[in-house]
Amino acid sequence: MSTVKAFRAFEKVVNQASKVVNVIGAVVLIVMMGLMFADVSMRFIFNAPIVGAFEMIEYMMALVISLAIAYTGVTNNHIAVELLVAKFPKRAQAAMDVFHFLVCSIFFMLLCYKTAVQAHVWAEAGVTSMILLIPVYPFTWVLAVCAGLLGLVFFVKWIDAIIKVAEK
Repeated sequence: MSTVKAFRAFEKVVNQASKVVNVIGAVVLIVMMGLMFADVSMRFIFNAPIVGAFEMIEYMMALVISLAIAYTGVTNNHIAVELLVAKFPKRAQAAMDVFHFLVCSIFFMLLCYKTAVQAHVWAEAGVTSMILLIPVYPFTWVLAVCAGLLGLVFFVKWIDAIIKVAEK
């Protein structure tokens, strides 16, 4: 198996993992919307809101954002301003992509590491939410894993940018 084929196989695995994690995030979003609807309905109809609903929605929002970031990187749906870069030659754009994707990959791998360390600290300390006493560390681990996955997405894009620079 050639190096490029091995890279493409790795790229496919990273992209599939990002898609799966994104689908999980979409399911969490649907559950969160249902909880919001139920909480608001209970509040206005029966004057009895769901206890801890706001807290659960906060955690779900953290999950939705964390679970969506890697797929956003795969599909290039993040915010990008290309006013100046779009005027550069294609080779210069690819060279800038090499630098950009390397920096992003390193940043998100470091974020993954530091978030995992924080999750471990919070797990040992027994940090919980205020009302429902939900442990904080599982949500922090999800963020760490998703940041690592986004780091891998940018790593794949970095290798792809190097290939593009070398080909042209």
